[in-house]
Amino acid sequence: MASLQSAFEAAGITIENDEILSWHPEIASIFLDASQLYLLEPYRPEEGSPRSWNSVVVVKTKFDLYNLLNNNESRQDLKTLVGIEEELWTEQELQVPPPTSQLWECFDAVRLVGYDKLSAKRSVTLIAMDYFSEAKVLLNTLSCEDERVYKESLPRFTAPINENRVKRATLLPNKLYILHEQWVFPADEKLGDPSVSFGYTANLILSSACLYGRDRFGVEIKRRFLLQYAMMAGRTAISETLAKTEGFSTPYVEWLKKEFAKSYNEATFRW
Repeated sequence: MASLQSAFEAAGITIENDEILSWHPEIASIFLDASQLYLLEPYRPEEGSPRSWNSVVVVKTKFDLYNLLNNNESRQDLKTLVGIEEELWTEQELQVPPPTSQLWECFDAVRLVGYDKLSAKRSVTLIAMDYFSEAKVLLNTLSCEDERVYKESLPRFTAPINENRVKRATLLPNKLYILHEQWVFPADEKLGDPSVSFGYTANLILSSACLYGRDRFGVEIKRRFLLQYAMMAGRTAISETLAKTEGFSTPYVEWLKKEFAKSYNEATFRW
């Protein structure tokens, strides 16, 4: 973990802020996509815009989602924590419905998108810890961004296959979307491989470094996804099971193996 933290610092990526975290005990853990650091080809300025960074913040209760994003000061703290300098949408456009709203039971998570000081796109998905205690297999994310179609390089026994993935989405009257996705789902058998694969957010969490709350919450959250995969696939997941694996460097694959082994072998927290 120390070498990974050094890699983040060398890339100018900071996310953990002790002062801000001391103000927000409702934040349980923070995941940041680590694959960007260990891609086979490092970022080059001639590529144009800097590569995007995605993160997941787990808070203790769903009500914390409402408080964190609908309070101006708390929302700014969150943006500072994950490095968002400018939101893609205004605070008025992305407001979390209150518990009294009919929409309250329709979403499990909220996604905030913006840009950092280098104009790199950053996103943070906030999920409540009590969601994981319900052992759900679907995730419904409230978002301003219509992100139904995304490209992934999916693992296969012979060679990775590039294809578009599609999430179902519900358009709300206030122009917000609820994006629906599975944590783990069967691959298309027409491709000749009946294996299962991880959904977008599960891939993000499993490929991420848990920079805060790792030992108490992060390892157990990853473990739940890996066990769900094992139950559906009849075998354990390995680093090659993740999407976009063909771009991973050897050091990153070795780090993933250790992460998976720790998550399989240790049950650190029970909800």
